[in-house]
Amino acid sequence: MDLLIVGGGSCGAVLAARLSADPTRRVLLVESGPGAAIPERLDTLPIGPGSYRTTMYDAQLSDTVTTTLVRGRGVGGSGAVNGGYFMRGAPTDFADWGSGLWTYEQVLPFYRRLEHDHDFGGPGHGGTGPMPIRRVPRERWHPLSEAFAQAALDAGLPWEADKNGGLTAGGIGPVPLNMDELGHRIDTATCYLEGRPNLEVRTNTTIRRLVIRAGAVAGVETADGAVINADKIILCAGGIGSALIMLRSNLTAGQTFSDHPEVAVPYVPSQPAARGHPLLEATLNLGEDLELRPYTASFGDAVPGNPPMPPHVGVALMSPRSRGQVTVDADGGVHIKHGYLQDPADKAIAAHGVALAQELIRTSGIGTPLEPVLGTSQHLSGSCAMGNVVDERLKSLEVDSLWIADTSVFPRIPSRGPHATAVMLAERAAELIG
Repeated sequence: MDLLIVGGGSCGAVLAARLSADPTRRVLLVESGPGAAIPERLDTLPIGPGSYRTTMYDAQLSDTVTTTLVRGRGVGGSGAVNGGYFMRGAPTDFADWGSGLWTYEQVLPFYRRLEHDHDFGGPGHGGTGPMPIRRVPRERWHPLSEAFAQAALDAGLPWEADKNGGLTAGGIGPVPLNMDELGHRIDTATCYLEGRPNLEVRTNTTIRRLVIRAGAVAGVETADGAVINADKIILCAGGIGSALIMLRSNLTAGQTFSDHPEVAVPYVPSQPAARGHPLLEATLNLGEDLELRPYTASFGDAVPGNPPMPPHVGVALMSPRSRGQVTVDADGGVHIKHGYLQDPADKAIAAHGVALAQELIRTSGIGTPLEPVLGTSQHLSGSCAMGNVVDERLKSLEVDSLWIADTSVFPRIPSRGPHATAVMLAERAAELIG
């Protein structure tokens, strides 16, 4: 096999599609979960208990708070089960992404290449890419989204019509969503992958570790002990999965990662819930530090199998200083410690965001705030970061014939959600790896 891609999620599907465009190259895409999912509407997150499309990990968010991390499992990965949020990183996010290959000017053509933006055109947007990008028009917003947005505007906060427009000041405005005209979530497997005689997609095959011979990766070992050989290996198993494969292969990974802490500010609603809307239609972004997310439904309603719970506004720290660690013990156990809010600056920013969310909940009339609860945005990134584990071209610094191309290589987590940047990185990686 010429090329083996481990992981068929948001990045792996892109790389498989782009690299198999060369008919002389034999490409094998290996995925631990099932095949591509039928697109579902964005008012539901299919990640609840018993979901066959997720892998779950126990994690320690802080000294006193634990949680369950949920990762997409199957072709399409987390992009097939998430909220559809598809916001680009801000230009300043790329200031420390290496010495020149990953500046905003360098990555903008790849953001444009991947997208078909149905709302905005011009030199900053793409109109012919595989991924459809749409925003819910304000006149069709859920009453909760509209009330929250108007309260923010009444408080003097700016309107931000195009959150993929390359600005960093932020404001309240519609969220770019990877969805079709019917409101279905569209993942990269759906819009990138196509049948080709030189591309094999092998599902329900878990990769445990890399096979290393004479300082180079010669293949991978599956969970049942079989070995798959290939000339080149690309890990696309995600912020957790790629780190675990590296650690189980006795290679460097997991020493530090970042994620977006998200403090839930629940409230007693003042009106009955209304379903049928994407879970997140609008966000309030305050520079690079904070994002307030007025969800249109409670996670008890939106996630099948979840117990009842109140609706909430999420307060996310988008440029956290605190760092976490992924480790594997001698028995193979996985330990994920986020270290949330260890940095005093993170605590201060979170407190400011919570106070603002509580005020906007009151002034918007959507409900009465309750006590905040520490959670996570589920955006774990940087566990195999550029400069530590891979170079700027995403090649391993320790062994030959190995590349990593997913959110694990982010040297800095973007100050917006990572999905759009992950797909952009895969587009860029296809060119760099060739």
